[in-house]
Amino acid sequence: MIIDVALSPASPVRKADAVVVVDVLRASSTITSALDRGADDVIVADAIEEALRLKARHPDRLLCGEREGRPPPGFDHGNSPLELSALDLRGRRLILATANGTPLLHRYAGTRVLLAGSLRNAAAVVGAAVSSIDREESTLLIACAGLSGSGRASLEDTFTAGAMVGAAALIVGDASLRDEARIALDVYRSYEGDGLRAFGESSHGRYLASIGYEDDLDYCAALDASHSVPVARLTDGILHLGPLR
Repeated sequence: MIIDVALSPASPVRKADAVVVVDVLRASSTITSALDRGADDVIVADAIEEALRLKARHPDRLLCGEREGRPPPGFDHGNSPLELSALDLRGRRLILATANGTPLLHRYAGTRVLLAGSLRNAAAVVGAAVSSIDREESTLLIACAGLSGSGRASLEDTFTAGAMVGAAALIVGDASLRDEARIALDVYRSYEGDGLRAFGESSHGRYLASIGYEDDLDYCAALDASHSVPVARLTDGILHLGPLR
């Protein structure tokens, strides 16, 4: 198996047998949190405007998302996984729109196996991805959302990708790591697995703390705290993420 990482959202879409999209601060963590709390399904929108159109068509869904880290006007909730973790979402369905994470999921919507991964569900997502493809002939890609609007790599997503590379390599054993996968693994090891320190030192982590979401960093940094595996499916042009059955 080849393990590859796209560190930057500016990277061209790469073909792979399974793709894990990572936007650890915070879209993929928020999706994981919603499923942990019992949500049946999360529609991911590629823009705020699309989320509002979807809400008009599905008024029973909770509308969640962010613009510059904060809830947009008219939304039920923001993009805080910690906020969702306090809700009872059993049987509920959501719509989520974020700056980087949900558009990146749309970019890879044609992949046969598409998952959303965070540090909280890193081992569960990697295990599911590896189990879904041929270990001998396949490529697992971890695609990072990076810094909003810049096309640059982010420390927090690179760190999280490194944790996933390490987990996948342990499962597969003789995996071949592409250069960016090795870079991500080195970043993870350089922090000795300390996600909270990495997130706190990242530019986006510092920004979130500055606007009142410091507790989200601690929540998102909890390695393997969740067993939820958000799996994507494309139905009539709408991208849904639901729990692995």
